[in-house]
Formats: sequence, C-alpha cells, structure tokens
Amino acid sequence: MKVSLGRKVWRVVRNKYVICILAFVVWLSFFDRSNLILQFESRKELKHLQTDKKYFAAEINKNRSTLHDILSNNKNLEKFCRETYFMRKVNEDVFVIAYEKGK
Repeated sequence: MKVSLGRKVWRVVRNKYVICILAFVVWLSFFDRSNLILQFESRKELKHLQTDKKYFAAEINKNRSTLHDILSNNKNLEKFCRETYFMRKVNEDVFVIAYEKGK
C-alpha cells in the first residue's frame, strides 16, 4: 500500500507536537514582549550607541589634551581665552569679524 507524499505531510502537520512547536515559534516571533522585531530594533540601537560611545571617547581624549596644553603654559591659556571668550587686556580694543555662511 502506497501512501502519497501529501498524506505523509498532512500526518506530520496534524501531529500535536508539531502544532505546539509552530504555535510557540509564531508566539515568540510576533506576540511576545521581546519579539523578533524588537530584537532587531534593539540591535540597531545598540550599534548606534556603540558608535556614539566611540565618538565621545575620542572627543574626551581630545579635550583632555587641549586642557593639558592650556593649563601647562600661560601663553596658551591667554590665547585660548582671547580666541574663545574674546577677553582683552586693559585699554585694548577687540574687533570680531563675523562671516556670513553661504556666501
């Protein structure tokens, strides 16, 4: 007696264990609190945050070296204050030239 392929597949699909496993996989994939969509979004956000972490670590190192340069020499401190905060000496005029962007 030959059993067709369709009947074999139907027997496997009707099996209660296969049905439970399929239902479990569907539940985890779409309906669970930590479903696949949220997992992909979380991984994407994690990669973005790791990129930000590398950027800010580099910025911190750059600022530390700048701070060390400024505090190590009074001339560097004076230059920094004049350029950044437009500080001036007594009886000295400071002219700020601002350029328009886009021209």
